[in-house]
Amino acid sequence: MLINMCPPNTILEGNVTFLMPNDRILANMVLQEGSISSFLLRHSIPSPLIFEILEQFPYGTISPSSLPNCMLRVSNYGRKNFVLNNVKIISRNISYMYSKIFN
Repeated sequence: MLINMCPPNTILEGNVTFLMPNDRILANMVLQEGSISSFLLRHSIPSPLIFEILEQFPYGTISPSSLPNCMLRVSNYGRKNFVLNNVKIISRNISYMYSKIFN
């Protein structure tokens, strides 16, 4: 739904890995109309990346997000305790395909 709410962005329309808060947290967030794109870019990596690859990143690895100058720090304490920027990954490899409709 957030992707469909933001203006066209070639980064978000390609192969992207989103690292999103869960639905309960998203439902309680207030996003300004002009900030949806930056929110999505900050919470994504501009390439397809399954968890089994991500979990091989060594502790302390820095990875760029899709938002310029915004980095993600990996804290790998093992499969059940994997953290990006102090946020624990709780659901992995949720695949979602979308099609954006342009008017």
